[in-house]
Amino acid sequence: MPTTPTPPHAILAFLLPVLVNFLQLQYQGKAFSPFETHPKTMWVAVVSLFLYCLAYDSERRLSSSRFRPIYYARVVRGGMGLSGSLLSVSLASLLFQDSVWLLLYFLYIVLSNRQMICHRLDVLWSWLREKIMAGLPSGPHRPERRLLPV
Repeated sequence: MPTTPTPPHAILAFLLPVLVNFLQLQYQGKAFSPFETHPKTMWVAVVSLFLYCLAYDSERRLSSSRFRPIYYARVVRGGMGLSGSLLSVSLASLLFQDSVWLLLYFLYIVLSNRQMICHRLDVLWSWLREKIMAGLPSGPHRPERRLLPV
């Protein structure tokens, strides 16, 4: 049975409290907070949350107005996806060791740019195919296969 796609808001509404609860468990009973141990990462998370909220509000306003340019809606949705995923990765990176959070940020960069990467790979594939096809003999003048006498 096919499933319907889950809206990004629902995913973030589930993921954010889970990550915050895990962070509370990790720092429970400690004399320091994530803001003291990882100030840059926490500020990235706070700014990402703020930008997500702005994009969410903008999307709501664009959807309720008569004038809805498609370009602005794409930019707002893209900004919302970017800031929401950066928020998730930032909070998740606080739960892991240094080597794992570097991998998380790398995956975030790759996955957020997947459309650009796929386009570049398609261009590379087309170029390779042209080079291979240019090197192959074409038409009816293919070299004959000669059987060796037995």
